[in-house]
Amino acid sequence: MKNTHIAFFLFLSFSFYLGFTCLPRCGRVGLTRKNGTGCLCHSEQPFSNVYIGIEGPDSVIAGTTVNYRVVLFGGPDSAGGANIAAFRGEIHSIDSTLCEDDSELTYAFPHPRPVEGLISWHFSYTAPLTLGFDTIYSVGNSVNLDSLPEGDQWNFGENFPIKIVGAVSVAEHNTEPFPFQLFQNFPNPFNPITVIHYSLSVNGFISMKIYDVFGNEVETVYPTILGIS
Repeated sequence: MKNTHIAFFLFLSFSFYLGFTCLPRCGRVGLTRKNGTGCLCHSEQPFSNVYIGIEGPDSVIAGTTVNYRVVLFGGPDSAGGANIAAFRGEIHSIDSTLCEDDSELTYAFPHPRPVEGLISWHFSYTAPLTLGFDTIYSVGNSVNLDSLPEGDQWNFGENFPIKIVGAVSVAEHNTEPFPFQLFQNFPNPFNPITVIHYSLSVNGFISMKIYDVFGNEVETVYPTILGIS
């Protein structure tokens, strides 16, 4: 009888240990369109009234790291979770609300909706060294915090394409009457401020036009200090 009690105690201890160690240390990964079918444990189909999206630059210099934000709203909207994956680049958490698991990011705990603003998470993205395109995938789950999957709603985020570009080299212009050199600005990409260095071989007045990635002119700058630098 004593041996039976010992065996039963060992069985319970092992079951408790196994159950504890099998619990996920954070949310689930593998749910985005990269390699999954969504949050099916909450509902079989996504809900169009739930929005999750990526915010950040759509072009990144190869090998560099930039920061992004993923936002979630709609559905029960008491709290939410997210799963993020990249096709080629590396993604890493930059705050305590996301954790890393199997090269993906997932929520560390259901993120409560703030009094003002949207539920959001921040992460960094490091572009691969090869040029081309990459994609960031996302899925979000909006929950009502009643501890039950029923009533929660989820949806996929739109695939977020990123163009991987090479570093901009020094551009030399020798057109008359004002030959000049335009050097790489820093930081690049930037938001909202960058520093542009240039040099003139002669004194003169210039204007500098700034274009977006689509070739549209967005600003004309008139530097206040001109001349040989």
